[in-house]
Amino acid sequence: MSGRPNSVPTRRRIGVAIRRLAERVALVEWASVRFTKFIDAKPENSYIKKRVQAMRAPFQPAMSFQDVLDVAMSLQEEGLNFWFAGGWGIDVLVGFQSRDHLDLDIVIEDFRRDGLRVCQVLSRLGYVHRETRVGGIWMPSVVALSDWAGRRIELLEIDWERFVGNAGIVANDESGVTADALRQHAFTEAVIFDQKLPCLSRNAQLLFHSHFVLADKQHRDLEILKESAGLGDGV
Repeated sequence: MSGRPNSVPTRRRIGVAIRRLAERVALVEWASVRFTKFIDAKPENSYIKKRVQAMRAPFQPAMSFQDVLDVAMSLQEEGLNFWFAGGWGIDVLVGFQSRDHLDLDIVIEDFRRDGLRVCQVLSRLGYVHRETRVGGIWMPSVVALSDWAGRRIELLEIDWERFVGNAGIVANDESGVTADALRQHAFTEAVIFDQKLPCLSRNAQLLFHSHFVLADKQHRDLEILKESAGLGDGV
């Protein structure tokens, strides 16, 4: 079954072969970059994007730690409140890089107020807004950006009401849950490669990886997160 022309493994093998050819032939490399830009401009649910995603993956560069650090420094210089989430967020939390990451997920504390400013800052690093779409159960809005080479960043909005309702945070005054209580439960800082960076807390990561079907890489990320705390599969 894996040998069918339209199967994901076959498309991935075709993509790897093209990538290797692109490394040797300048014209193929140019065409590959143009192809990546063309696919990036398509909506996430478009037919062509879904069909060629596996073939395109070998061309998409990983987000290196230097890329992550450049983003962090740029946002911090502007005084913006953000935290790394997703795969890189877990790696920051556990203190080492566990795998390659094809994108960088960033939670914006006040998404409605600061989302545009964050996009403006990232544009100086070459990241262009590609689309704004509806997210999942925990992240109702997602803004996707990418640069000329295909490096991807996703800006995430947290559904704070749902988060508070499921995180077991207790209101400590008549006005409801305070900002300090939210920040303490949801956010933290951790050190990776001798750099202290903001990221989602362990509790937030576990919660935000629940109540939906996880991809294989997300299962592996959670295993690493649990092992780092000595919690094992019982969490």
